[in-house]
Amino acid sequence: MADTIVQILKDYSLKYKDSPIQYVKDNNGDFEPVTFKDFYDKTLILASAFMTLGVGQGSRVGVISENRGEWLLIDQALFALRAANVPRGCDVTTAELSFILDFAECETVVLENVSQLEKFKTIQSKVPNIKNVILLDGDIQTIDGINSITFDQLLTLGKNSDKSVIESIIDGGERDDLATIIFTSGTTGEPKGVMLSQYNFVHQTNYIDDKIVVKPGDIWLSVLPVWHSYERALQYISLVGGSAIAYSKPIGRIMLKDFEAINPSFLGSVPRIWVALKTGIYKKINSGSKVSKFLFHFFTKVCIKHRKLTDSLLSLTPRYTHRNRFFEKLIAVIPWLLLLPVSSLGHILVLNKIKSKFGTKFVAGISGGGSLPPHVEEFFNGAGILLLEGYGLTESAPIVALKKQLKPVRNSIGPPLGCQFKILDGNGNILPPGNKGILHIKGDQVMLGYLKKDELTKTAIDNDGWLNSGDLAVESFDGEYKIVGREKDTIVLLGGENVEPEPIEQKLSESIYIETPVVIGQDQKSLSALIVVNMDSIKKFIKDNSLAYGTEESICVQPEIRELINDEISRLVSAGNGFKTFERIYKYKLLGSSFEVGKELSGKQDLKRHAINEIYATEIKELYN
Repeated sequence: MADTIVQILKDYSLKYKDSPIQYVKDNNGDFEPVTFKDFYDKTLILASAFMTLGVGQGSRVGVISENRGEWLLIDQALFALRAANVPRGCDVTTAELSFILDFAECETVVLENVSQLEKFKTIQSKVPNIKNVILLDGDIQTIDGINSITFDQLLTLGKNSDKSVIESIIDGGERDDLATIIFTSGTTGEPKGVMLSQYNFVHQTNYIDDKIVVKPGDIWLSVLPVWHSYERALQYISLVGGSAIAYSKPIGRIMLKDFEAINPSFLGSVPRIWVALKTGIYKKINSGSKVSKFLFHFFTKVCIKHRKLTDSLLSLTPRYTHRNRFFEKLIAVIPWLLLLPVSSLGHILVLNKIKSKFGTKFVAGISGGGSLPPHVEEFFNGAGILLLEGYGLTESAPIVALKKQLKPVRNSIGPPLGCQFKILDGNGNILPPGNKGILHIKGDQVMLGYLKKDELTKTAIDNDGWLNSGDLAVESFDGEYKIVGREKDTIVLLGGENVEPEPIEQKLSESIYIETPVVIGQDQKSLSALIVVNMDSIKKFIKDNSLAYGTEESICVQPEIRELINDEISRLVSAGNGFKTFERIYKYKLLGSSFEVGKELSGKQDLKRHAINEIYATEIKELYN
């Protein structure tokens, strides 16, 4: 059994030699296949070239780039030498770049373009260890005291080398070899370098067959930042399945065009992408005729209800409280039969048109990096589009749970993937199913530790190898799990009530008029919210109701719009939807500008709550005055 990812690549270069491992865009923007054999041969050439620059076992190489075919090639070439990469995206700041390269003691750095090269030149004096700079795109510039070359020039260095030397190093690779150091965002201090081993990644691939069926001929569309542990794990899962990965971007028009061109089987994404897709569908429908709107909303509700009844009959609903499966099925069977013909008609007339947009080979969307709002999962499953929610964190390489493709239990992250879970209360006691507590993880996915931070590592991982995830979770009575929030995100009101903001935010996001809600209220008497409105939907409401139209800033204070949002909040966050009195939103501030990645959002498009509290400190203060 292989101990490293590149050992698997070596074996599969023969097993799947003529099958595509990648689809990479050419100069015209068209996808071109790259076979396993050609990719592996190029890996050996690039590894040889890196060796001429002094890269070898234990070396750490910075890689500053977005999604592209060369990324995985560089990744595997470094693995072949038993070296590690230190990756980051092109949105890295100069302060982050200098810290990461210096703290990780990198001697070589790969930069995507001239813009990143200019950024590097401003911090050159702060990273004295750097000896080599490699540029993927553009013309290289002379940098005093540094060997600077283009990627094409680097490949030329390795073309005539002895590939057997590299293959012997590959064969000698060990499971505990350092594969990568991924630095976290560092929102409340300097970034932490998460050290992941080769086997941290390999272990996940050993268990993925129990979750999803991946085979040669399948294509994964890559839209998330490739340097994140989640997208990297998906690349390795694609490789081990003998399938291929095609590189795109999480930008609507680009992603949809590439989706149509490549006809993928799988799409790895974060919840915000699925929220945006659902919002886009509803926006298009709501701009149509009254008849088309009525038919869409009517049949969608019927199909969602019928899908829920189907799940009950197939035992695909999680039991976080004691429920009798027999009576659940007995209650569901008659309404299921009654709704069957209406649901079938709804698929024919309405929902199959949506499903067709996902192509002819689409199997499932793999959602991670945050909790998938239930209303989003309900909509797509009602439309016959399978979403499989997973869970993990960078410190666990990252996947530790995933719904099963053939038995997708809704409203859960599924059972653990090749590891153990336990849920503890604040005193360290193990909690039984149905109780909320802090999730702890033990398994071969768990990181080696934080770079040069032994005390922090000991805080995160106890002496028995259990990693404290910091996430709040509940176990079902059938062994599935649900994430219900972050321990550090828990809002404590003055009355002592503990509130998880995420379920409230997920419910608010069901409104077509609300783009991004942020619940606040730490140490206050009641909850409030910052609400980024969906400006397109708001403008349509203004037009449909013949209201006065002003600037986007004035729209947010317009009485009719505030009344509209107030009605949406009252409708969604209500006792009827299971919310307690102290979970209601009593005050809110409307914002007209969408949140931005790198500002209010992380690279995975999660809310950066710490940053939001700082950016909108004035608005928050006004809410509580």
